[in-house]
Amino acid sequence: MADRLGTRLETAAHPALVGRLGHHPTHGARAHTRDALLVATRQNIEQITGGLSRISDGTYGACQKCHERIPAERLAVLPHARFCVPYQEKQNR
Repeated sequence: MADRLGTRLETAAHPALVGRLGHHPTHGARAHTRDALLVATRQNIEQITGGLSRISDGTYGACQKCHERIPAERLAVLPHARFCVPYQEKQNR
């Protein structure tokens, strides 16, 4: 499924299709917005795929750094979380 979504995203961002927008100022803004949405969508797909892989291999819910359990409350809010809060804060620095 992730492969099909990735292919659809690549098709939507194909230069020949983007070139149809022309040089109108709002077209550039639309292209920028579309590109940002494509990047965010790809990132979401990668996060979801990673979470599904961790479910499959039995490591879902364990911090990838300290191997402690990630609290259920954190997983409820961020189901693709890879790190517990202390390690995520270190990662963000």
